[in-house]
Order: sequence, then C-alpha cells, then structure tokens
Amino acid sequence: MLLEILSKNMVPTKLTYVSNMGILVGSSVTSGAFGFSGYIRLWDTRTGNVVWETNEPGSGRSSRFGDSFADVGVDLDELFVVQICSKSGDLAVADMRKLSDDPWVYLKEKNPSMRNVGGNNGDNFVIHCYRKQVFIRSGSGSGEWGK
Repeated sequence: MLLEILSKNMVPTKLTYVSNMGILVGSSVTSGAFGFSGYIRLWDTRTGNVVWETNEPGSGRSSRFGDSFADVGVDLDELFVVQICSKSGDLAVADMRKLSDDPWVYLKEKNPSMRNVGGNNGDNFVIHCYRKQVFIRSGSGSGEWGK
C-alpha cells in the first residue's frame, strides 16, 4: 500500500507526447533495497484527465509479480508502450489503442544462449524507441529488437 501511495505521488521522469492521439505518456521508476517500483500514466491533453494508468508492484500482472518494470519506452510510429522487466529482462509490449488492466504481451527469446536468465545483476536498464526499433541498454551491454 505504501509503494502505491508513493508511486502515485512521484514526478514523472520520462514524458512522451503522442501527437496523433493527443496523449501524454508519463512514467517514473525508482529502485531501492526492496526492488523496483513505478508507474505509467497516460493523460488526454485536451481534457487533462488520466485515461489509463498502472503501477508496480501491485497492479495486474499477477503472473509476473515480483518482476516489476525497470524502464518504459513509447513507440510513436506503432503506438506501443514497451517495458523491460527488472529481474528477468523480459520485454513487454502493449498497444496504446487497446489498453486494459493487463495489456502486456511478453516477447520470448527462442535462442537459449540469448536469454537473460540471470536478470540484470543489479544494473539499471534503459529502453528507447526510435523508428520502429526498440533499443535496450543494461550495465552489461545493449541489444535491439526490431518490429
């Protein structure tokens, strides 16, 4: 409960304006001794109202409990919100036109040698979307997922 209260009062650390939808996407992630916590919130810029939000830990995703997101990106071309999980390094994608309580689709790496089974060893992930590509940076290297 305390994490939920804190996450709803944190200032967004990332803001992305989706001009063709009139939506402002804000997110904030913090990490500490008990792991990662944060939120993603979408505002309608015409009304100023929150149209969708999620916070972790504690929102939906019961199957992924304990593996909250470490960073969030927005693909302006394809209208996707992309997040990377803090422990597993899994990448999740949600279509901004069809958001619900649990909109995430998790991408699975088929090549066993490329899987991040050990997590990120305490390093922070950074995710950035650019021209239909998703770029991920962790303390141990970088990767790219194409759409």
